[in-house]
Amino acid sequence: MLDEIILPCLKGQMDPGSLISFSAIAYQCIKKSREERPTMVEIVEELRFSLHQQEIFKNTPESSHRERTSLMLSGQVDHSLDDAYSYQPPPANDEDSYYLGEDGLGIDGFQITGDAKPGSTLYCVGFAVRGTSRCMFQWVRHFEDGTWKYIDGATDPGYVVTADDVDNIIAVEGIPMDDRGRQGKVVRLFANGQNKITCDPEMQQEIDNYMSVGLALFSASLLMDSSETESWEQTTISLRRSKFQIKISRTQDIFMHTKYSSLFSIKIPLGLTTEFALTRPNGSSHTFSFQDVRMRDTCVLTMRMFQSKALDERTKTKA
Repeated sequence: MLDEIILPCLKGQMDPGSLISFSAIAYQCIKKSREERPTMVEIVEELRFSLHQQEIFKNTPESSHRERTSLMLSGQVDHSLDDAYSYQPPPANDEDSYYLGEDGLGIDGFQITGDAKPGSTLYCVGFAVRGTSRCMFQWVRHFEDGTWKYIDGATDPGYVVTADDVDNIIAVEGIPMDDRGRQGKVVRLFANGQNKITCDPEMQQEIDNYMSVGLALFSASLLMDSSETESWEQTTISLRRSKFQIKISRTQDIFMHTKYSSLFSIKIPLGLTTEFALTRPNGSSHTFSFQDVRMRDTCVLTMRMFQSKALDERTKTKA
């Protein structure tokens, strides 16, 4: 079936990682169910990722191609490190079943590329050596208090930085594997020189201006659920120092008007999505979609900052 998607004459000109990535995109696009097919944003991002792989392949000395395989294998990375850590090593007398150390499976030139700013994509780049055919990835978020947490679902070689990562440190862990499922030593690498993720200067200035004025307005679509259909309503999100309001643009009805609470939470999904989910104290959740990722992240960061300051003020008042 692959020959029907990619011309045989072109397959020889593509590195293995690009070929797998492109094939995975193509297979997804021909799914019968709309829910199974990727969105245009996801397709564009995957194609950009595949082109990035090919550029690295073209710039690698030809002699190295016979010895090393590109590790940008998005089509083969389908396991998280949770799977890897549940792996049980074979009996001690089976010395060939589990590799550790410098002489075993590994990743040569392992690095993270990309701009470590909200809305940008970070990529794991490297070459499989000594029999390595694929790698399992897991992105990790390190917090200021020294704790860390695996980012749920972030098991691809590409990771989109979001507002959730601002003021935290991002790292990736990888486990090289061969075709027989044998695993090498875990490799760990920090993004952004092990420095905290920050906004770009323009985004930070925009947020600072909102905080100074005490008001921020954002346009977003709200997913309206009903028993029969799903529809989106254009809304205006008004963020103020002590409260926020969400108004339906078409009817001017107030959908939500409330003070900030520690029980309000915002969840940002993985990938190049422009959405976030706002969960209210009563447990109900509402999905909002923005014009682009940058606007979504700016809104999230501004709202969280207003919320934090409002809660701090209430604590001081009570004291």
